[in-house]
Amino acid sequence: MISRRHIQLVSLLGLGVYWEYPLGDKKMDHAYFCPACFAEIAADDSICPVCGVNIHQWEQEHPSYEDRLINALKHPNSEARIGSIITLGNRSNPKTTIPLAECASTYSIDVWQAMEIVRSLRKLPDSPEKTTALQMLLDHPARVIREEAAATLTQVTRETCS
Repeated sequence: MISRRHIQLVSLLGLGVYWEYPLGDKKMDHAYFCPACFAEIAADDSICPVCGVNIHQWEQEHPSYEDRLINALKHPNSEARIGSIITLGNRSNPKTTIPLAECASTYSIDVWQAMEIVRSLRKLPDSPEKTTALQMLLDHPARVIREEAAATLTQVTRETCS
């Protein structure tokens, strides 16, 4: 028998049809982070106890989804960063190229993430910012990232000259 304690996993067609997953006596734990410094905070904090930012005010000052995605590139959680990297690549905004390259430099040990950054840069339209970002990646400590950045830069240069 399914317990009364459950979470809604899937809502189909907005008709209130959902799958249930029994939780038993376990509580679901969620981590909440300050949007400015990414310190872990309590769910009901309105002021970050670490950096002192007013969370509601920060959210009002940064209403753009794209700005929040760029900010998430600094998140300490690699899963949060990779989600932002993929989404920014799919959105095709040239203003995201430099923050993406800076993310690869900041977290240079994460080669998979840097590879996803190169893939995201490939999706972006050719621009001087994209060229600069790829040139920044030529100094990456991982050889595979340097090689992929160089290959992409060569392709961008060829397409620009054509």
